[in-house]
Amino acid sequence: MPKFLIPVIAGFVAVALLVVVLFVYPGVLMNNDNNDGPEVIETDPNALTLDAPDFPQIDTPPAIETPVEITPTEDPTPDTPIIPPLATIPGSGGTASVDGKTEYSFTPDTSGQWRIYTSNSTGDPYLWLHDQRGNFLSENDDYEGGSDSLISYMLEAGSTYNITAGFYDEGTGSYTLTVELASASSAPGPGSTSGSANMGNGGNGDGIAWWDGCWYGAFSIHDAGEYYSDFKDTYEDAHAVIVTNPNGTATMHLWSDGFDIGTVELSIDVSSGRMGVATVTSGRVFGLTLSAGAWQMNPQDVESQLGLLDTFAIGQEHMDSDGDWFKWMLIMRPWGARWDDFTEGSRPPYYADWYIGQGKINQPMLEALGSDGINHSIVSEW
Repeated sequence: MPKFLIPVIAGFVAVALLVVVLFVYPGVLMNNDNNDGPEVIETDPNALTLDAPDFPQIDTPPAIETPVEITPTEDPTPDTPIIPPLATIPGSGGTASVDGKTEYSFTPDTSGQWRIYTSNSTGDPYLWLHDQRGNFLSENDDYEGGSDSLISYMLEAGSTYNITAGFYDEGTGSYTLTVELASASSAPGPGSTSGSANMGNGGNGDGIAWWDGCWYGAFSIHDAGEYYSDFKDTYEDAHAVIVTNPNGTATMHLWSDGFDIGTVELSIDVSSGRMGVATVTSGRVFGLTLSAGAWQMNPQDVESQLGLLDTFAIGQEHMDSDGDWFKWMLIMRPWGARWDDFTEGSRPPYYADWYIGQGKINQPMLEALGSDGINHSIVSEW
């Protein structure tokens, strides 16, 4: 064989081996049972489905929240009282110059009607009165059409009251504050147990003495119109303190369980029967000023016409400057008296359960009311 053919033959052999490796041998691997060549599998791509693998379920861990740093709240001034210390007014009363809002502590040394008022004012004074526990008792802005303020209240000796002297709508200014005793009360103070159950009550004696003391009864509004229509059929327990003077004059403070009624000055005529007749000379009731002669209370008429002993009554129509009105009635008997001669529906609402049932009838009135936390003080405006 010529030498030049050897490389040619070697090249053909190499090509043949490459063909075997690339085409014949893979077919044998794919179908070693069929030597006819590789099996071609035709598939429809639209019919192809894959089963999802059955992986174990793993709970998703909760999200990790970024912790919020909380700084404890500290009292910046733990040793400082919330309410500033109060200035003190002597128990006998006195005056003070007020410049801005000021709080005073007052413990009267005498039970009775006390007047708290402003004068010589610049600005628009405003007065508030609270008991020692912070319970609201009264407030006043403008008195008798002026800018000064006045509170007239029945205070008890030995009890502490807080008087706040300021200005309307957080205004500013100055004025003189006066606290003075208007009239002493003959009613016993808290804790008094001496004497009979009627000590300090009305109905004792004749003439002026009959009026002096504490009274209990019922206040009702039997008809009303306009603004006061919702108050129609109001029926509440009522209380009064009458402080008499040797000259035949007296001051009467009236209130019910729901609100203050007012304070009036009386003139008592003892020539018109055993108990006399009391006539209003001045005062304020439901916020309105009374003129002389506006009321007249004749217990002799109640006795002769209704057969009720030791009873006085007032029946009036109240009409304000807007023409709104209501008709009201007040029936009073001495504290400590029974109401058995009245029908059950005409007695004071809490007569059976409170007055009789709780034995209040056997206590001084102001003590009985005070032990229950009932506001038994009177303000001249409502």
